[in-house]
Amino acid sequence: MPTAESVRSRLEAVLDQLRSGRVSEWSEAECRRVVVPQMRASLPEDERQTKRAEFQPLTGAN
Repeated sequence: MPTAESVRSRLEAVLDQLRSGRVSEWSEAECRRVVVPQMRASLPEDERQTKRAEFQPLTGAN
């Protein structure tokens, strides 16, 4: 089971790729629907909300 510690750096790397427009191993749609929401689920609620707020403007996702 993933922990907050194990996903934090991976989630930040995905967000950095989206911010910079670099090619990711996942499509933007995969990031929006699967990758980021699943990673966020491993974070404490307050941090989950912060990451959601960072991610939303990059893709228009919830």
